[in-house]
Amino acid sequence: MTSPPDRTRVACVVTTYRRDVSAIAAVESVLAQTHRSLEIVVVEDGGDAGIREWVERRGDPDLRYVAHAHNRGLAAARNTGMAETQAEWVAFLDDDDLWKPRRIAAQVERLSGIDEDVAVITCGLEGRSPAGELLYEDRPSFRGSLRADIRAGLKTIPSGGLYRRKAWEAIGGFDTDLATGIDHDIWMQLARAGFAVDYVDELLVVHVEDGRPRMTLDGDRRLEGIERFLEKWRPSFVEWLGEPAARRFVRRYRARTLGTMALALARAGQRRQARRRLFQLLRHHPQEFLTSPRYAAALVAGDRGLDVGRRIKSAWR
Repeated sequence: MTSPPDRTRVACVVTTYRRDVSAIAAVESVLAQTHRSLEIVVVEDGGDAGIREWVERRGDPDLRYVAHAHNRGLAAARNTGMAETQAEWVAFLDDDDLWKPRRIAAQVERLSGIDEDVAVITCGLEGRSPAGELLYEDRPSFRGSLRADIRAGLKTIPSGGLYRRKAWEAIGGFDTDLATGIDHDIWMQLARAGFAVDYVDELLVVHVEDGRPRMTLDGDRRLEGIERFLEKWRPSFVEWLGEPAARRFVRRYRARTLGTMALALARAGQRRQARRRLFQLLRHHPQEFLTSPRYAAALVAGDRGLDVGRRIKSAWR
Protein backbone atom coordinates (compact mmCIF):
# COMPACT_ATOMS: atom_id res chain seq x y z
CA MET A 1 0.00 0.00 0.00
CA THR A 2 1.51 3.30 -1.06
CA SER A 3 1.61 6.20 1.38
CA PRO A 4 -0.27 9.41 0.46
CA PRO A 5 1.83 12.21 -1.05
CA ASP A 6 3.36 14.76 1.31
CA ARG A 7 1.27 17.88 0.68
CA THR A 8 3.82 20.03 2.50
CA ARG A 9 6.78 18.93 0.38
CA VAL A 10 8.26 21.86 -1.53
CA ALA A 11 10.43 21.88 -4.64
CA CYS A 12 13.14 24.54 -4.44
CA VAL A 13 14.60 25.62 -7.78
CA VAL A 14 17.83 27.66 -7.70
CA THR A 15 18.75 29.16 -11.07
CA THR A 16 22.26 30.44 -11.78
CA TYR A 17 24.41 31.76 -14.58
CA ARG A 18 28.13 32.55 -14.27
CA ARG A 19 28.08 33.02 -10.52
CA ASP A 20 29.77 30.67 -8.10
CA VAL A 21 30.10 32.27 -4.66
CA SER A 22 26.66 33.88 -4.61
CA ALA A 23 25.00 30.80 -6.13
CA ILE A 24 26.52 28.54 -3.50
CA ALA A 25 25.41 30.96 -0.78
CA ALA A 26 21.89 30.84 -2.24
CA VAL A 27 21.84 27.03 -2.17
CA GLU A 28 23.23 27.02 1.37
CA SER A 29 20.31 29.23 2.43
CA VAL A 30 17.92 26.59 1.01
CA LEU A 31 19.72 23.79 2.83
CA ALA A 32 19.39 25.80 6.06
CA GLN A 33 15.57 25.90 5.87
CA THR A 34 13.77 24.83 9.04
CA HIS A 35 11.15 23.11 6.88
CA ARG A 36 12.88 19.86 5.95
CA SER A 37 10.55 18.25 3.42
CA LEU A 38 12.30 19.65 0.35
CA GLU A 39 13.52 18.56 -3.05
CA ILE A 40 16.22 20.93 -4.32
CA VAL A 41 17.47 21.33 -7.85
CA VAL A 42 20.15 23.74 -9.06
CA VAL A 43 19.79 24.71 -12.72
CA GLU A 44 22.98 26.16 -14.23
CA ASP A 45 21.92 28.04 -17.33
CA GLY A 46 25.05 27.54 -19.44
CA GLY A 47 28.69 27.91 -18.50
CA ASP A 48 30.55 26.09 -15.77
CA ALA A 49 31.16 28.03 -12.57
CA GLY A 50 32.09 24.97 -10.51
CA ILE A 51 28.57 24.48 -9.11
CA ARG A 52 28.35 20.86 -10.31
CA GLU A 53 31.49 19.87 -8.40
CA TRP A 54 30.27 21.64 -5.28
CA VAL A 55 26.91 19.81 -5.41
CA GLU A 56 28.68 16.47 -5.90
CA ARG A 57 30.95 17.12 -2.92
CA ARG A 58 27.93 17.92 -0.75
CA GLY A 59 26.48 14.46 -1.41
CA ASP A 60 23.00 15.52 -0.26
CA PRO A 61 20.33 13.09 -1.58
CA ASP A 62 17.75 15.91 -1.80
CA LEU A 63 20.08 18.18 -3.80
CA ARG A 64 20.47 17.70 -7.55
CA TYR A 65 22.23 19.57 -10.35
CA VAL A 66 20.99 20.14 -13.91
CA ALA A 67 22.81 22.07 -16.64
CA HIS A 68 21.84 23.72 -19.90
CA ALA A 69 24.39 23.25 -22.66
CA HIS A 70 24.15 26.97 -23.43
CA ASN A 71 22.53 30.05 -21.91
CA ARG A 72 18.76 29.94 -22.55
CA GLY A 73 17.55 32.61 -20.12
CA LEU A 74 15.90 32.69 -16.71
CA ALA A 75 12.46 31.61 -17.94
CA ALA A 76 13.84 28.44 -19.54
CA ALA A 77 15.95 27.69 -16.46
CA ARG A 78 12.90 27.91 -14.20
CA ASN A 79 10.86 25.73 -16.55
CA THR A 80 13.65 23.14 -16.45
CA GLY A 81 13.61 23.22 -12.66
CA MET A 82 9.86 22.66 -12.68
CA ALA A 83 10.19 19.72 -15.05
CA GLU A 84 12.89 18.16 -12.86
CA THR A 85 10.80 18.25 -9.66
CA GLN A 86 7.50 16.78 -8.52
CA ALA A 87 6.35 18.51 -5.32
CA GLU A 88 2.95 20.18 -5.34
CA TRP A 89 4.42 23.54 -4.32
CA VAL A 90 7.47 25.17 -5.93
CA ALA A 91 9.70 28.06 -4.85
CA PHE A 92 12.25 29.80 -7.07
CA LEU A 93 15.48 31.38 -5.85
CA ASP A 94 17.69 33.59 -8.00
CA ASP A 95 21.43 33.29 -7.50
CA ASP A 96 21.77 36.84 -6.13
CA ASP A 97 19.19 36.33 -3.37
CA LEU A 98 19.10 34.44 -0.06
CA TRP A 99 16.32 32.91 2.00
CA LYS A 100 16.01 33.30 5.74
CA PRO A 101 15.68 29.93 7.53
CA ARG A 102 11.89 30.25 8.01
CA ARG A 103 11.15 31.28 4.41
CA ILE A 104 9.52 27.98 3.37
CA ALA A 105 8.15 27.05 6.81
CA ALA A 106 6.20 30.30 7.17
CA GLN A 107 4.56 29.86 3.78
CA VAL A 108 3.78 26.18 4.32
CA GLU A 109 2.06 27.14 7.59
CA ARG A 110 -0.16 29.44 5.53
CA LEU A 111 -1.32 26.61 3.22
CA SER A 112 -4.05 25.45 5.58
CA GLY A 113 -5.78 28.82 5.40
CA ILE A 114 -6.02 29.34 1.63
CA ASP A 115 -8.57 28.50 -1.05
CA GLU A 116 -7.97 26.30 -4.09
CA ASP A 117 -7.80 29.30 -6.40
CA VAL A 118 -4.67 30.65 -4.66
CA ALA A 119 -1.81 30.03 -7.08
CA VAL A 120 0.98 31.73 -5.16
CA ILE A 121 1.87 32.73 -1.61
CA THR A 122 4.45 35.48 -1.41
CA CYS A 123 6.44 37.17 1.36
CA GLY A 124 8.56 40.24 2.02
CA LEU A 125 12.12 41.08 0.98
CA GLU A 126 14.86 43.18 2.52
CA GLY A 127 17.71 44.73 0.54
CA ARG A 128 21.09 44.82 2.25
CA SER A 129 24.56 46.08 1.46
CA PRO A 130 27.50 43.61 1.33
CA ALA A 131 28.30 44.78 4.89
CA GLY A 132 24.81 43.80 6.05
CA GLU A 133 23.33 47.30 6.32
CA LEU A 134 19.57 47.36 5.75
CA LEU A 135 18.89 49.44 2.63
CA TYR A 136 15.17 48.93 2.07
CA GLU A 137 12.18 46.70 2.76
CA ASP A 138 9.60 45.47 0.27
CA ARG A 139 6.43 43.97 1.74
CA PRO A 140 3.41 42.46 -0.01
CA SER A 141 0.10 44.02 0.93
CA PHE A 142 -2.60 42.27 -1.08
CA ARG A 143 -4.44 38.96 -0.98
CA GLY A 144 -7.24 37.90 -3.28
CA SER A 145 -7.78 38.10 -7.04
CA LEU A 146 -4.53 38.58 -8.92
CA ARG A 147 -6.38 40.64 -11.49
CA ALA A 148 -7.47 43.07 -8.76
CA ASP A 149 -3.91 43.12 -7.41
CA ILE A 150 -2.59 44.08 -10.85
CA ARG A 151 -5.16 46.86 -11.17
CA ALA A 152 -3.65 48.33 -7.99
CA GLY A 153 -0.14 48.17 -9.52
CA LEU A 154 1.86 45.26 -10.89
CA LYS A 155 4.36 44.28 -8.20
CA THR A 156 6.13 41.04 -7.33
CA ILE A 157 8.73 40.07 -4.72
CA PRO A 158 11.83 38.49 -6.34
CA SER A 159 12.55 34.98 -5.01
CA GLY A 160 9.53 35.29 -2.69
CA GLY A 161 6.76 33.26 -4.33
CA LEU A 162 5.58 29.76 -3.40
CA TYR A 163 3.72 28.53 -6.49
CA ARG A 164 1.06 25.85 -6.83
CA ARG A 165 2.28 23.41 -9.50
CA LYS A 166 -1.21 22.82 -10.93
CA ALA A 167 -1.61 26.54 -11.56
CA TRP A 168 1.79 26.73 -13.26
CA GLU A 169 0.87 23.76 -15.46
CA ALA A 170 -2.49 25.35 -16.33
CA ILE A 171 -0.81 28.41 -17.84
CA GLY A 172 2.07 26.57 -19.54
CA GLY A 173 4.96 27.86 -17.46
CA PHE A 174 7.26 30.83 -17.96
CA ASP A 175 7.38 32.56 -21.35
CA THR A 176 10.81 31.83 -22.85
CA ASP A 177 10.31 34.53 -25.50
CA LEU A 178 10.74 37.22 -22.83
CA ALA A 179 14.25 38.21 -21.74
CA THR A 180 13.03 40.25 -18.78
CA GLY A 181 9.85 40.87 -16.81
CA ILE A 182 9.14 37.18 -16.42
CA ASP A 183 7.94 37.50 -12.81
CA HIS A 184 5.41 40.10 -13.89
CA ASP A 185 4.53 37.99 -16.90
CA ILE A 186 3.73 34.92 -14.79
CA TRP A 187 1.60 37.19 -12.56
CA MET A 188 -0.32 38.32 -15.64
CA GLN A 189 -0.78 34.76 -16.89
CA LEU A 190 -2.11 33.61 -13.53
CA ALA A 191 -4.41 36.63 -13.35
CA ARG A 192 -5.80 35.96 -16.82
CA ALA A 193 -6.54 32.37 -15.74
CA GLY A 194 -8.51 33.62 -12.72
CA PHE A 195 -6.10 32.69 -9.92
CA ALA A 196 -5.56 34.47 -6.60
CA VAL A 197 -2.60 35.45 -4.41
CA ASP A 198 -1.94 35.30 -0.67
CA TYR A 199 1.04 36.35 1.44
CA VAL A 200 2.95 35.98 4.67
CA ASP A 201 3.72 39.32 6.30
CA GLU A 202 7.35 38.56 7.07
CA LEU A 203 10.63 39.65 5.48
CA LEU A 204 11.93 36.22 4.42
CA VAL A 205 14.08 37.02 1.36
CA VAL A 206 17.38 38.92 1.40
CA HIS A 207 18.73 40.65 -1.69
CA VAL A 208 22.37 41.77 -1.43
CA GLU A 209 23.10 44.91 -3.45
CA ASP A 210 26.70 44.08 -4.35
CA GLY A 211 26.90 45.85 -7.71
CA ARG A 212 27.53 42.67 -9.68
CA PRO A 213 26.08 42.44 -13.20
CA ARG A 214 22.35 41.73 -13.41
CA MET A 215 19.48 42.58 -15.73
CA THR A 216 18.50 45.72 -13.76
CA LEU A 217 21.94 47.15 -14.59
CA ASP A 218 21.76 46.28 -18.30
CA GLY A 219 19.64 49.29 -19.16
CA ASP A 220 19.03 49.16 -22.90
CA ARG A 221 18.44 45.41 -22.93
CA ARG A 222 16.06 45.62 -19.98
CA LEU A 223 14.08 48.49 -21.50
CA GLU A 224 13.79 46.60 -24.78
CA GLY A 225 12.50 43.57 -22.88
CA ILE A 226 10.01 45.68 -20.96
CA GLU A 227 8.58 47.03 -24.20
CA ARG A 228 8.04 43.46 -25.42
CA PHE A 229 6.29 42.63 -22.15
CA LEU A 230 4.04 45.71 -22.39
CA GLU A 231 3.23 44.97 -26.04
CA LYS A 232 2.24 41.42 -25.13
CA TRP A 233 -0.11 42.47 -22.34
CA ARG A 234 -1.49 45.78 -23.60
CA PRO A 235 -4.79 44.18 -24.80
CA SER A 236 -5.33 42.74 -21.31
CA PHE A 237 -4.57 46.09 -19.65
CA VAL A 238 -7.15 47.74 -21.91
CA GLU A 239 -9.71 44.98 -21.23
CA TRP A 240 -9.24 45.11 -17.45
CA LEU A 241 -8.70 48.83 -16.96
CA GLY A 242 -10.18 50.62 -19.96
CA GLU A 243 -8.18 52.54 -22.56
CA PRO A 244 -7.35 55.75 -20.58
CA ALA A 245 -6.41 53.88 -17.40
CA ALA A 246 -4.38 51.34 -19.42
CA ARG A 247 -2.34 54.17 -20.95
CA ARG A 248 -1.66 55.58 -17.47
CA PHE A 249 -0.75 52.13 -16.19
CA VAL A 250 1.76 51.54 -19.00
CA ARG A 251 3.27 55.01 -18.57
CA ARG A 252 3.66 54.49 -14.83
CA TYR A 253 5.14 51.02 -15.40
CA ARG A 254 7.80 52.43 -17.75
CA ALA A 255 8.59 55.18 -15.25
CA ARG A 256 9.00 52.80 -12.33
CA THR A 257 11.22 50.55 -14.42
CA LEU A 258 13.48 53.51 -15.16
CA GLY A 259 13.48 54.52 -11.50
CA THR A 260 14.32 51.03 -10.27
CA MET A 261 17.10 50.76 -12.83
CA ALA A 262 18.56 54.15 -11.88
CA LEU A 263 18.62 53.34 -8.16
CA ALA A 264 20.23 49.95 -8.83
CA LEU A 265 22.94 51.66 -10.91
CA ALA A 266 23.51 54.21 -8.16
CA ARG A 267 23.87 51.48 -5.52
CA ALA A 268 26.37 49.73 -7.81
CA GLY A 269 28.47 52.90 -7.97
CA GLN A 270 27.74 53.45 -11.68
CA ARG A 271 26.98 57.11 -11.16
CA ARG A 272 27.16 58.26 -14.78
CA GLN A 273 24.71 55.61 -15.97
CA ALA A 274 22.47 56.26 -12.98
CA ARG A 275 22.34 59.98 -13.77
CA ARG A 276 21.55 59.20 -17.41
CA ARG A 277 18.52 57.12 -16.39
CA LEU A 278 17.42 59.66 -13.77
CA PHE A 279 17.51 62.51 -16.30
CA GLN A 280 15.53 60.26 -18.65
CA LEU A 281 12.99 59.69 -15.87
CA LEU A 282 12.79 63.40 -15.07
CA ARG A 283 12.36 64.37 -18.73
CA HIS A 284 9.71 61.81 -19.67
CA HIS A 285 8.02 61.11 -16.31
CA PRO A 286 8.43 64.16 -14.04
CA GLN A 287 5.52 63.20 -11.78
CA GLU A 288 7.08 59.82 -11.01
CA PHE A 289 10.46 61.48 -10.38
CA LEU A 290 8.86 63.71 -7.74
CA THR A 291 7.21 60.80 -5.90
CA SER A 292 10.44 59.74 -4.18
CA PRO A 293 13.23 61.82 -2.59
CA ARG A 294 15.62 58.98 -3.44
CA TYR A 295 15.60 59.95 -7.12
CA ALA A 296 16.73 63.51 -6.48
CA ALA A 297 19.25 62.37 -3.87
CA ALA A 298 20.76 59.80 -6.24
CA LEU A 299 20.89 62.37 -9.04
CA VAL A 300 22.86 64.79 -6.88
CA ALA A 301 25.07 62.44 -4.87
CA GLY A 302 24.90 58.96 -6.41
CA ASP A 303 25.08 56.03 -4.02
CA ARG A 304 25.79 58.30 -1.05
CA GLY A 305 22.63 60.22 -1.79
CA LEU A 306 20.52 57.08 -1.44
CA ASP A 307 21.16 57.06 2.31
CA VAL A 308 19.98 60.67 2.52
CA GLY A 309 16.92 59.77 0.46
CA ARG A 310 16.09 56.85 2.74
CA ARG A 311 16.30 59.11 5.80
CA ILE A 312 14.03 61.70 4.22
CA LYS A 313 11.54 59.01 3.21
CA SER A 314 11.55 57.58 6.75
CA ALA A 315 10.96 61.05 8.20
CA TRP A 316 7.93 61.49 5.95
CA ARG A 317 6.27 58.34 7.25
